[in-house]
Amino acid sequence: MSSQTAVIISGFACIGKSQLGRSGTYKGYQVVDLDSSGFTADPKTKVKRSIPDFVKAYITEILKYAKKKVILLVSTHQEIRDEMCKQGLKYTLVYPDAKCKAAWLGRLEKRAGKDALYNIFDKNWAVFVGGLDKGYVTESKKGAKRVVLGSNQYLSDVIDTVIKNA
Repeated sequence: MSSQTAVIISGFACIGKSQLGRSGTYKGYQVVDLDSSGFTADPKTKVKRSIPDFVKAYITEILKYAKKKVILLVSTHQEIRDEMCKQGLKYTLVYPDAKCKAAWLGRLEKRAGKDALYNIFDKNWAVFVGGLDKGYVTESKKGAKRVVLGSNQYLSDVIDTVIKNA
């Protein structure tokens, strides 16, 4: 998308998306945290959407912001990243180094205790982070960028670099 002005960040859980989103603005950009959980069910019927319908609804919302001066925080779902590539959207994938599992589980535990999400990440860490590494190989050829965070890093530590390189 040649007229894209949005800085789109496809961010992993617990990198600090919500923290940045709560700020409302950052260096002249409106910050929009587009939490994917709000798109998993039809807002009128509350019926869970199929994956294709979820992707369509979420991408439609992303496209509404693509030409605005915003920092748009979006999901790391592979289907969403694939569709952003198809739509010609440029984005930066931000996620932790695979070696940071203990630090990220600690962040999840602080956020919500050892809940179902914690257990999912604990059991599937290598699949989730490995999938981001693997997907990025193809996505980078279509204009995606990435930042891999260390155990003590958050989005706030790298946001200026992300904006500069967007």
